[in-house]
Amino acid sequence: MSAARATSIRNRFVRVVIGGVLVFAGSSGIGVLSSALRLPLEFGLSVAHAQIRSIGNVCNWDSVDWDQMSNAEQRAWETLGWIRELWQSNNSNAVPTSSEDWSHLSLDEKSAAEALGYNAESWEQTCPPSQ
Repeated sequence: MSAARATSIRNRFVRVVIGGVLVFAGSSGIGVLSSALRLPLEFGLSVAHAQIRSIGNVCNWDSVDWDQMSNAEQRAWETLGWIRELWQSNNSNAVPTSSEDWSHLSLDEKSAAEALGYNAESWEQTCPPSQ
């Protein structure tokens, strides 16, 4: 199949995961996959990845307020153990993943961290205190 044909087919459908339910829209209307659907977090993050900004250096997340984050960014941080209250208190000691080595993170946690711009090297780096 040619690349142009594959792009044409791909552009005819819009897929999104809402609360674990796959909703899709195509030329024949909107459909919902209503049976039990268990998708890996990587799928949900790849769909939402467009809503996660490229922050540059991962240390720049320290200067982003929770309420300034998109829902996808908040969900990724929640996968890593952060919630609004912890983020605002900047209490990383209360978040177990903050002290975990990259190799000890679960696949879901690694996927969330990667969506936020982290990799094995940047996960281990210490950021200077935010001002």
